[in-house]
Amino acid sequence: MNRMELALFVALAVSAVACTNADTEERMSTANREAAAASFGEAGTLVGARDYSAARDVYARAADEAHAAGDVALEAEACAQVARMHSQLHDPTAGAEWLARAERLTTPEMPDAWGRLLVVRGVYAREEGRKADAVALFEECYDYCMAHQLYGRAVDAAHHVAIAADPKTREEWALKGIAAAEAAEESGWLGPLWNNLGWDYIDAGRYDEALHALREAQKAHHVGGHPITALISDYSVGFALRMTGDYALARGIQEGVHKSALRALDEGDPQMLEWVAQSRRELGELDALEGRTAEGADRIEEAIAELKQTDFMQWGGELMDKYEARLAELRAQQ
Repeated sequence: MNRMELALFVALAVSAVACTNADTEERMSTANREAAAASFGEAGTLVGARDYSAARDVYARAADEAHAAGDVALEAEACAQVARMHSQLHDPTAGAEWLARAERLTTPEMPDAWGRLLVVRGVYAREEGRKADAVALFEECYDYCMAHQLYGRAVDAAHHVAIAADPKTREEWALKGIAAAEAAEESGWLGPLWNNLGWDYIDAGRYDEALHALREAQKAHHVGGHPITALISDYSVGFALRMTGDYALARGIQEGVHKSALRALDEGDPQMLEWVAQSRRELGELDALEGRTAEGADRIEEAIAELKQTDFMQWGGELMDKYEARLAELRAQQ
């Protein structure tokens, strides 16, 4: 073999190895990308089940898999979702690191990731007390996602404006989000949007409108929601019925909620303790309204003790103060 032949042989050998390595790397990249996409979908299912801790961990895995695959857009989107799960779990300090990572990776040329990022930025701004900044980010997200035909994400943004803004703006955006969800056939958003609107009406003392909105939420959650969101929607309708003065129907609903929550708790779902407690507290309120003050106070006292064993205390301190004041009021009437 002369020098030329040797050179050609070496060149061909190197090329073959390079091609083999490239093929192997491509197969590995494809496998990692498929794994990342599968993990991202799995995490979304966990979010639907309100298992935010597990969802956080699976989104983190998706971010690592996307990084290994070189899929920057999916990595960025997964990082944003990890940050959002930390927010749901009341751990914004840990979430801030993931949000910063998402911000380093994401550009407006990545529609899915950019839409996610705008929402999560808004969530963190809201939690930091910067409500005006939060609303601006959510509105920016809505416009961006509508322009990029990301209708579900746009409805998500409208939903967040309907949480963060002043009462008048919340009502406008809840109705806007509902209309957008119906037009885009994003029925999964109808339950949350109607629910938030209904509770805003409760806060405003507009109880008949609240009952209508919460019944719409109930219908949506029972058609396409998770069992726990369906149960919460039943509780909400029962609450609104009490506020409209329909005590008998309210009691029937809350008794059903209480039995279902107890059964699910016995079957191993710890999230249900909160709804065992809340339905018990509502039944106590109904007892008191119907003249059984001592019985009502006893139920409310038991419900308060149960709530103190749940995550409710991480966000519901003001409500707990109201519950304890109500208990003291009823005890004073005995």
